[in-house]
Amino acid sequence: MINLGQFVRPLKAADVWIQRAAGIVFVLIGLNETVLYWLL
Repeated sequence: MINLGQFVRPLKAADVWIQRAAGIVFVLIGLNETVLYWLL
């Protein structure tokens, strides 16, 4: 029998870092768009 907990725990830890990385990417894109809009 496969223990599902062995697979779920690492995915939860990775999920936190993926969400943080995605948040940083979106903030940087937003800042980039804002700067480009105001400088043009």
